[in-house]
Amino acid sequence: MTSQFPRFFAKPKLLAVLTLTLLLAACGGGGGGSSGGGTPPSGGGGTPVSAAPTLSLFAGTIGQTAATANSSQQNVIANNYTTTLCAPSGLAVTPSGNLIVIDPQRQVVYNVTPSGGVQTLAGDDYIGVNNGTGTQASFAFASVSGLYANSCATSMSPIQLNGVAVDSQGNSYVADSGNFLIRKITPGGVVSTFAGGGMGAGYVDGPAASARFYFPTAIAIDAQDNLFVTDLGNNRIRKITPDGTVSTFAGSGTSANVDGTGTAASFMNLDGIAIDSTGNLYVTQYVGNIRKITPAGVVTTLAGTAGVTGGADGTGPAAQFNAPQGIAVDPAGNVFVADTGDCTIRKITQAGVVTTIAGTQEQFYFTPGALPGGVGMPIGLAWHNNTLYVSTLEAIIAINNLP
Repeated sequence: MTSQFPRFFAKPKLLAVLTLTLLLAACGGGGGGSSGGGTPPSGGGGTPVSAAPTLSLFAGTIGQTAATANSSQQNVIANNYTTTLCAPSGLAVTPSGNLIVIDPQRQVVYNVTPSGGVQTLAGDDYIGVNNGTGTQASFAFASVSGLYANSCATSMSPIQLNGVAVDSQGNSYVADSGNFLIRKITPGGVVSTFAGGGMGAGYVDGPAASARFYFPTAIAIDAQDNLFVTDLGNNRIRKITPDGTVSTFAGSGTSANVDGTGTAASFMNLDGIAIDSTGNLYVTQYVGNIRKITPAGVVTTLAGTAGVTGGADGTGPAAQFNAPQGIAVDPAGNVFVADTGDCTIRKITQAGVVTTIAGTQEQFYFTPGALPGGVGMPIGLAWHNNTLYVSTLEAIIAINNLP
């Protein structure tokens, strides 16, 4: 099957992309690099830690810091293969504590150990739809401005979120956006097609082999190993049971921002998705707001206002976001958002109170150490043991010792 990047995709995100482009002069550019790894802090998933939160480099190479920032140089991601990670996007944590990382520029899925070691799990730097083991498999992840392989990005257009989730057995499920499929990867790197008819974009519920998607972007998984998928092109949240049966969980299919229950609700510009311990789903909409969906399918707006862009903290609709993408939830039910266009990480309580916990507004470079620091242009998020992992630039960074 020949994959084609959907033409509609650039249109709904155009305003936010232009906003990001305008931010680059303020965010900076240029750079040499530093590399390193990290070890997650000790402590249980919800156990408070006593040390103050800090930012550190966990895996990959950062080519942009305060010391190397130069607004006349925009190409801060290294060309070709000079970095371990090229443009990391979606993140998920395995039962053993490893990170699964999607790199859409290289069409590769990586396994990152707790010490920051990067290993290829599947994919091999070319676009395709092959099933197989390890580098025999291929994907068509969405990248900066289309589908690319064999090189890293040379501009700071925002990387598209390509989501991944891990089940209770350690199997990874990835949103293969350009192929309109959900793919499964075993811990041993065996890739198969889990859901999607393989006949291009569409909207069909039913058994795995006949179901159709239109540009799935992200995946969350519940305690029963049901998958929930943000189906961007269909403006819907799709549910996939462990046997591969696909149904529509919420969304009318109309591109709009309407609260309601099940198919009476509407979404627009769906991006990231996460789930809490009680089964509530949280989704980011690139147009500037965060939606919540209960296990019964009741959709409400948790924070932000669709079409209103900014970086203001506040409660509910008073808060503003700028092209939010990745999202994660801690054991206490706090929601964390990668506010890509604002170069910040935002925290939302269950009451809808939004604060900025890391990153400096419109500061593009990475600044380690005490918060707020600098997080670059964050894309994907994953929570594990009081640490929030963030994919940004050509690296994974860690916000450690969060309460």
